[in-house]
Amino acid sequence: MQRVAEYYYKTKNLKAKALLDKWVKWIKTVVKLEADGTFAIPDNLDWSGQPDNWTGSYTGNPNLHVKVSTYGTDLGVSGSLANTLLYYSKASGDDEARVLAKELLDRMWNLYKGDKGLSIPEQRNDYSRFFDQEVYVPSGWTGTMPNGDEIKSGVKFIDIRSKYKDDPDFQKVENAYKRGTAPVLNYHRFWAQCDIAIANGVYSMLFEEGGEPVNNSAIDPTSAAFDKKAGSQKDIKVTLTLNGNTFIGIKEGNKYLTEGVEYTLTDNTVVLLKTYLAEKEVGKLKLTFDFSAGIDPVLVLTVTDSSIAAGDIQVQMYNDTTNAQVSSIVPKIKITNTGKTSITLTDLKLRYYYTIDEEKDQNFWCDWSTVGSSNVTGTFVKIPKSKPGADYYLEIGFTAGAGKLAEGQSIEVPVRFNKIDWSSYTQTGDYSFSKSGSSYADWTKITGYVSGSLKWGVEP
Repeated sequence: MQRVAEYYYKTKNLKAKALLDKWVKWIKTVVKLEADGTFAIPDNLDWSGQPDNWTGSYTGNPNLHVKVSTYGTDLGVSGSLANTLLYYSKASGDDEARVLAKELLDRMWNLYKGDKGLSIPEQRNDYSRFFDQEVYVPSGWTGTMPNGDEIKSGVKFIDIRSKYKDDPDFQKVENAYKRGTAPVLNYHRFWAQCDIAIANGVYSMLFEEGGEPVNNSAIDPTSAAFDKKAGSQKDIKVTLTLNGNTFIGIKEGNKYLTEGVEYTLTDNTVVLLKTYLAEKEVGKLKLTFDFSAGIDPVLVLTVTDSSIAAGDIQVQMYNDTTNAQVSSIVPKIKITNTGKTSITLTDLKLRYYYTIDEEKDQNFWCDWSTVGSSNVTGTFVKIPKSKPGADYYLEIGFTAGAGKLAEGQSIEVPVRFNKIDWSSYTQTGDYSFSKSGSSYADWTKITGYVSGSLKWGVEP
């Protein structure tokens, strides 16, 4: 979870946030901060029930449960937990997470600090192997270790590791062995010391020396909608609340927008220009408002196009290979039933538009699909009158064995096609090609039909 929290802090990824929101809420309830200054964190977990079978939609797994069976004070894990809480706190604004992390760090320091670092007494039962465990040496084989210890059949581990006897704690280990008890020692494991030191450093970096969060700037609204349909396009106004910080700019991904071209700034009001927004693809657009300090708020824009045929289905896609020259075109497609009734899949057709570049016979492949690869069909159709980016389309259909697509259900249909001699396509100018993304996103340049009626996308 520490890596997820670091990723969320860096990217503001909403899926990471959703996961962390639930996990941090739970961890707050199971970490024990005792009145005497001690603490305990979960050590072992008991799981019961089963997760739901994946059907394409998240269920929350209501039949899967977990409870803490034992507690401990592993300092390395506690340091990692503190790191997780600190990154989450900074990214989400959850100050309770920061306070809990600070409590763990302070209690570890107060209770377990020593001359070499932080450690806690631990009992281990495996030291008896030093004295009992015979090292296999074939009969008749002899020799010496680099320190002079004799190697021969029947030697024990300690017989050929006599330097261990020089360790200041060896006598404690040997005495415990002779008594038949397990020795209790303090261990300064490198990874644990690093996690604790890093957590203290992260606290300083994220929350400054005073330990209190900086004031966060804010934007209003934090979500908005933009319709690409001609005549419906409007600028979007966003009000900034600086809270003592300085506005730096707006980022789409890692790229800053250009003031005066893609947005304007007057006093504390930003106007996102419709000329910029009209160029965006249908779907979710996340814009990060960058300020000099604090958490950078994100505006989530829902970009739609009401001129597009819509109803019954949603089609999402990405191209698995995005090179200009390819021997196979590989669209990966996800279809969702957004209507109120099930769809018989034999009634559903999709079209992927492209240029063949050089006339050749072509092969269609579906290696895997939610509905079974053998139930997916592909037909190549030459367009009588070529259009920009398209002189052919691949029509994807389904056999009766594919069944029905229930209301709200999704299916995945990754396909590929190639020329019979494997000569190249130049795909970058193809109408249906998407050059960006490695995950499903709404794509209106693939068209979808139900019973012959256009229900998704824009034909070229």
